[in-house]
Amino acid sequence: MMIAYLLVSALALSLCFYFFSLYRNRQRIRVLSKAITSLLFVAIAVAACWVADADRHYFIYLLIALALCTFGDVFLEISKTDELGINYFIYALISFFSANVAFLILFCSIAGVFPLDFFVSAAVLALLALGARLLRIDFLNMHSYVTAYALTAIFMFVKSLSLLYGAGAHLMRNQLVALGGGLFFLSNLLYAFYLFLPRARNRAMEGVGAAVYYTGQTLIALSVLFAG
Repeated sequence: MMIAYLLVSALALSLCFYFFSLYRNRQRIRVLSKAITSLLFVAIAVAACWVADADRHYFIYLLIALALCTFGDVFLEISKTDELGINYFIYALISFFSANVAFLILFCSIAGVFPLDFFVSAAVLALLALGARLLRIDFLNMHSYVTAYALTAIFMFVKSLSLLYGAGAHLMRNQLVALGGGLFFLSNLLYAFYLFLPRARNRAMEGVGAAVYYTGQTLIALSVLFAG
């Protein structure tokens, strides 16, 4: 178990380098440090499976999802500065979309699907659509891509919470996933503000979004320790 927590410390250190690269605005270091940080939450899941002899079905789907998130992280970082940024942004959306699908398959296999999941997802989607309209967010002619991703992100968030009432709120695995899923969803909102709302486009917002995102992914990766 110690190796998993050592990797968490390494992830925190790597994230500090990423924050430094944001402050210094060094593109190559930003991409490299973000790639390393994302690979570390994959490594945490692998180490957790090794030391805890976790359920293989749970581990495999979680590993696929986290690996896809790693690709998404790298593509998203490149998209911020590359002249072909729009293409890399779409690659990032596809990667995160696929990751959410993997998360959904896993969570649904554990807790099933409840009518409440759809009602809550629809309510969250309606609130986000209203918020986007009120804030006059411009999705830069990518509305269809963003909408498709938002649907999977919302349902993934709702299903991570439904593990608490569908598969046992007392289980540490479900608690970590619910908290991690909530932080992952919050980071999506923060990145949406950063990317599509010019007045929110600053280093502080970007840094907070990264901190929230990596905290959530680390908690989800650590859930493998309790998936025996």
